[in-house]
Amino acid sequence: MNYLKHLKRTSKSLGVAIAVVLVVAMAVSGTATSAHAQTYSLLYSFPGGTAEPGTPAGILAQGQDGNLYGASGTGGSGNCYNTRGQLVGCGTIFLMTTGGQPTVLHSFSTKDGCTIGLNLGSDGNFYGSCVNNGAYGKGYVFQFNPNTLDLIDLHDFCQQGPPNCPDGATPSSRPVEGTNGNYYGTTLSGGAYGYGTVYYINPTTKALTTILNFTDDPNVSYPSGPLFLGSNGNLYGATKGGVPALPACPPNCGTVYEVSNSGAFFKVLHTFTGSSDGATPNGVIQGKNGDFYGTTLQGGGENNQGTIFKLTPSGAFDSYSFPSTASGLPRDLEQASNGDLYGVAYGSKGDGSIFGIPPKGSPLIYTYDLSMNGGANGVDPDSALSHTSGILFGVTAEGGADNHGVFYSLTLPEAPEYCRPQIAVGQVGDPIGILGQGFGPSSEVYFGDVQATVTSATGNFITTAVPTGAQTGTLMVKTGSKKLKSVGPFYVLP
Repeated sequence: MNYLKHLKRTSKSLGVAIAVVLVVAMAVSGTATSAHAQTYSLLYSFPGGTAEPGTPAGILAQGQDGNLYGASGTGGSGNCYNTRGQLVGCGTIFLMTTGGQPTVLHSFSTKDGCTIGLNLGSDGNFYGSCVNNGAYGKGYVFQFNPNTLDLIDLHDFCQQGPPNCPDGATPSSRPVEGTNGNYYGTTLSGGAYGYGTVYYINPTTKALTTILNFTDDPNVSYPSGPLFLGSNGNLYGATKGGVPALPACPPNCGTVYEVSNSGAFFKVLHTFTGSSDGATPNGVIQGKNGDFYGTTLQGGGENNQGTIFKLTPSGAFDSYSFPSTASGLPRDLEQASNGDLYGVAYGSKGDGSIFGIPPKGSPLIYTYDLSMNGGANGVDPDSALSHTSGILFGVTAEGGADNHGVFYSLTLPEAPEYCRPQIAVGQVGDPIGILGQGFGPSSEVYFGDVQATVTSATGNFITTAVPTGAQTGTLMVKTGSKKLKSVGPFYVLP
């Protein structure tokens, strides 16, 4: 698989949220034949053309209004054509209700490849990046205001020109917010040595700072996949290693790494060997137990169909080979409110699937193969987001009634409603936004046993601050008799 071709074709091999489900047989209707059934529902088929978004990809983001926000590779009012000369639009940023009603919020005028995914910032804006175009043709980072619908170009990569593009080139992850209010991301190439960077950008000044330049180390090069803000305030990510053609490994197998928000600290946590542990990692998330979880696109057993792995903070590593019976290659993970990890498998071997696995590891507890309905329920799933309603939502890049992708939901067993802080790490006094539902003027917020002061509350969003005396533990929002708890701890830093 040519990684750059895969990245440019869909702009989606990088940031994807994942979660976990149970291995059970599924009926054609999409309902599992088990006492712990989960139900797949096709909520919307993207029609293609220019009136609506088409070929959606990347990580969806839950907004402060409870709706979902995403990006598409086609659709919108831009004058872009496919290889057959048909007007298909240049792509959009869209709003999708949880019931499956889309609204185009922004139409791109050129085919910029902005489908890596969106991230909601604490300022209420969404942040994303594009792999193409910009002032210098090497991609850019943007801020999108869902209220004014303004899209602001924060930085165009390769400002100082080739061959290396010292500020980076070809973004490979959506920006994520750090504890200092800056937004962090990666580029697949460029930097001081030409092998990619980790950067942060100040959304107010638009100043970009490179905190890490990857070298020609065959493993520690070419960062890809989303960054994750860890419980200690550091950032965790993955490198795919090798060169864009993805040669056989070792030694070009990739790593998982940790870097501080200033770049002063950097550590490789695991180097993949290409055997049972896998190769070409997609990124990591931190589970509520403090362990890190991720997937690889290659390696694992005899199938070379990737792995799902766990890495403890102390460095202990364990992996599970993704089975050949599950269609596709596994992508990023997300932890749902039932404690399981869920994810999607990209359909380079079949149409793809949605899968789940318990935090303790194998076996898969659930898989839904999109191939069994001939593409009608979607092909090439690209993301899965655990909404605070407890339901999993995602998009596929292709398939559906018009083969332009679908928006789907997966109702999970024993997955309650919950609340989610926009940033799950902070110090006393830091402002915190909390997503959820059913909030109101009477809502109370607790960091463990310590009550915080609510500064504002709408039906789906609360603002507060980390109170004095708060310690690391569960975050809870109480509204009358209704209590919504966070899936994982809120980490209070010294």
